[in-house]
Amino acid sequence: GYPKRAREAMEREFPIVPHRGSLASRVVLDRAPVNIPDLTSEPGYSLSYITEIVGVRALMAIPMMRGGEPIGVIAVHRAAPGRFPDDQVEMLNTFSDQAVIALGHARLLEELRIAKEAAEAAALQGLVSRQLPQITQRLTTTLEKLQAPGKSAGTRADAAAWWNGLKQRYTRSEISFALVGPVAGLMLPVELF
Repeated sequence: GYPKRAREAMEREFPIVPHRGSLASRVVLDRAPVNIPDLTSEPGYSLSYITEIVGVRALMAIPMMRGGEPIGVIAVHRAAPGRFPDDQVEMLNTFSDQAVIALGHARLLEELRIAKEAAEAAALQGLVSRQLPQITQRLTTTLEKLQAPGKSAGTRADAAAWWNGLKQRYTRSEISFALVGPVAGLMLPVELF
């Protein structure tokens, strides 16, 4: 709920290359929390114009650490000056630790999803590789029979009846069929089935 001017100012400043004039950057650089009672009198703070627009005086920021390295910062602020009490600092520290764990879990879940998709794709590729020669042979045989129907000595079946039977057989599956063109009166060699 920042005012539009504040959002625009933050969009101009962030993301930033860490520097000592930004308190969030200090937290990352020092790998330590900051608890600033009054931003208007903080030496070296270079983003005071943003805090003035927002109306912030006090700020507390905690590093989010994973394996001794900062991965982010959690910060809270308020309009009234004054240090944040130790119990609030500890609560934000706990929240930071929990956020790092949650982000780690999200990263692991994403890696698991990617690995699962890769395994499924590999399994499908293996199935296609094993089945492709059989499918190719069946399609070649079918095409030959359709191209030379007079050579077939067998009986013929009504294409419409075959089509309806095919749709019924796969009604409950995820396979769907679309008919392009008329089948009424069309006869197919029984050997195709």
